[in-house]
Amino acid sequence: MFNALLRISQIKSGVREKKFELIDISDVLSTIADIYVDVANDVNMTLSVVLPASPLYIQGDRELLIQQLANLVENSLRYCPKGSELFLVSKKEKEHVVIIMKDNGPGISEKERERVFECLYRINKVRNDGGIGIGLSLVKAVAELHKGEVKLYDCNPGLKVEICYPQM
Repeated sequence: MFNALLRISQIKSGVREKKFELIDISDVLSTIADIYVDVANDVNMTLSVVLPASPLYIQGDRELLIQQLANLVENSLRYCPKGSELFLVSKKEKEHVVIIMKDNGPGISEKERERVFECLYRINKVRNDGGIGIGLSLVKAVAELHKGEVKLYDCNPGLKVEICYPQM
């Protein structure tokens, strides 16, 4: 927990911007696929990662972008029931690179969607699932550091997380 809070503090201070380089977001998604496709299968879920036909470049910190997407996948793995289908997709929309993480789990109610980005906020505080309320705070902090935006949508059932970054 301490390391996660320290990382969020570093992100918000702008220190990590010094590590920015030109990154093909497809490489980041491929790394996530290499790590989590088998993990999802092990817990009777499916993770499908869809890469774009051509490279999509953003200026950023590769390590933080991997951590951001890992947090989203791990949240889906933690909160979705067995048999769930998870999708991670990247695409170009106008002048932006859009990353979408979508699942068919319980989702997040509309009234909770803004609060889940607060550090240490948990929807269900009595649940003992290993979550500590930092994952989505880090997701948002990484997006903001990269001049991006995070939005949450209801999938009926499930949650769709959309992250939009300026394309290089």
